[in-house]
Amino acid sequence: MSLFLYDPVAHQWSQSFIGSAGGTFGGGMVGSFHDGKGELFQQDTLDGRAILVRATWSEITPTSHKYEEDYSADGGKTWAVSFVAHKTKIHS
Repeated sequence: MSLFLYDPVAHQWSQSFIGSAGGTFGGGMVGSFHDGKGELFQQDTLDGRAILVRATWSEITPTSHKYEEDYSADGGKTWAVSFVAHKTKIHS
């Protein structure tokens, strides 16, 4: 499960994760939304190396959006796509 919070003073969003197995509260991503696109960032490790993770929300409509996760091993100079989803609200 994830928790989104907005800090109106800093004008930043944060997303934190709660693990389902142990109920642990994981570190979060921080960023902002501008011009219909959101980018949140977090430091992490991959195969023992420090990486920067970027989560992007784009193509946002009232019923859908595109979500993409990328990672960078060079501080954000280049990015490798790790996950892409096109999410659509299901109408009942």
